[in-house]
Amino acid sequence: MILFMIFYRFLFFFIDLLKIQRESFYLFLKKGLSTEISLKKPIFWSNTKFQIIFYSQYYKLIPILVNPQLAIYQSKTFSCKLYVPVL
Repeated sequence: MILFMIFYRFLFFFIDLLKIQRESFYLFLKKGLSTEISLKKPIFWSNTKFQIIFYSQYYKLIPILVNPQLAIYQSKTFSCKLYVPVL
């Protein structure tokens, strides 16, 4: 009985950790990602007057087409595509 209670407490503690991790990741996607992209300075080429400027506030995440279970079954990465407009 004591072993069951220890496992039961651990299980609920583990679920709370997953919830915290998910909330933190969603917060990063909403605010932190555009902040990190905006920290990138423009890219210059020394031999030409060519430069790339990132517009981080207009980034897009393209939704994935498969669900996590199907990705595991097909041994594929469960990911999305990130598009950042540049000038």
